[in-house]
Amino acid sequence: MEIGVVNVGSFHGGLKQFLKSLNENMPEDASLIGVEFDYENSHYVFKPFEKKATTISGRQSLPELRSLQFKGDSSKLFVNSIAKMALQKLIVIGPLEDALQIQRLLKGVTTVLCVPSSIYNDVSESDYTLGYDTALNSVVKSILQVKDTASSLVLKETRLFCIQIPGNSRGTLLTDAAIAVDGVEIKSLETMAQVQAEIEKKVVRGETFVFLLMNEEVDPQEVKAKLIEPFDFRLTTIDEAQCMGPYPTALDRVLAQKFVRESLEWLNNKEESSILLFKNNQVVTKQIEE
Repeated sequence: MEIGVVNVGSFHGGLKQFLKSLNENMPEDASLIGVEFDYENSHYVFKPFEKKATTISGRQSLPELRSLQFKGDSSKLFVNSIAKMALQKLIVIGPLEDALQIQRLLKGVTTVLCVPSSIYNDVSESDYTLGYDTALNSVVKSILQVKDTASSLVLKETRLFCIQIPGNSRGTLLTDAAIAVDGVEIKSLETMAQVQAEIEKKVVRGETFVFLLMNEEVDPQEVKAKLIEPFDFRLTTIDEAQCMGPYPTALDRVLAQKFVRESLEWLNNKEESSILLFKNNQVVTKQIEE
């Protein structure tokens, strides 16, 4: 039995952990086949995962799976390639919207399991997505490093550290990061009156620096222009690559293992296309309604 696996999102540490554990625990009569797109030659490639992990410089290497992005007619080519390969089932890992798009494309071709993986925690039905906790910890760590530097400075006036992180308003990364560092969250320019009031409260308390957190939907220069007082304004940008973290957090490791267990259960006992969701500290399988 050949089981395909596709990545349609970021290749973060939690995903690497998931792929490693899934591959190690596959049934003896099954093999895991990674699906990638060869952009140079414009065709899909199918690469079997090695059952036995290779060791490089004394360290065990982790499986790699480049992200798929559909462009032009590549979606039709994808469907034809999957059909030709005759994969019994397909596991799609990444943002749920993208995973469901693949499931719809492959309706009638093969059954699909969607595993929510996103550094933004943007699946409303799931408490956490794989990779989110690592991203949150990476963002918070970066901001606390700025805080350590600011705490050592003697500032004559309040300094505003504007921290722009990746993402949009759908996920919880911005809100959770702001709470963790006691910062002021800016969801949109329409909330600037409230933001100004929060800044003034901190100034009255004697704080010499304030963190303003926003995502890519907000322009930092427009924020600066709308401030009433001419504060010392410093911008720090944290990009998506910095959110990956060198290693997954303990929570992401646990979540990866729980997703693996439920994926194996689906492979062995389920025939319908489904979604994995993390609810109340356990992974549940939800059948996709056709």
